[in-house]
Amino acid sequence: MGENTIVIMEKNIETNFLETELATLKIQANDEYLLNVFVMREKDENAENENLKLHLKISTDKDVEDWQYEEIFNQYNEEIYAEMQLTISEDLEEFNPTWEIVFDYNEEALENQITKILSLHKTELSRINNEMKSDGE
Repeated sequence: MGENTIVIMEKNIETNFLETELATLKIQANDEYLLNVFVMREKDENAENENLKLHLKISTDKDVEDWQYEEIFNQYNEEIYAEMQLTISEDLEEFNPTWEIVFDYNEEALENQITKILSLHKTELSRINNEMKSDGE
């Protein structure tokens, strides 16, 4: 797979419209797992000021069968991101298993963060797929 360009836009929290282009990134690999990405201005839980938060939705690289959907969620180890400063949650509204990852927007570190997340995600999905194959044999 070649290099792909991702445009990071700020989403208005009130209108849900993408309004301002913040950055353009070159993603070298694993972008097939990326559903969408945007930034929102949000208040931190323990702070008065607003910060930019990046929202990254990741999923599978192909459609899954019904029995695989829940199995992938059950086996997915969210602890693979433990050393990264982020929150992760399951998104049950999508057709395929999907997770939303949110972290502080830092333009200088952004490309490396997204690349690392996508790499960890691919490795975790590969592990799960291998386990499902061996369980089915």
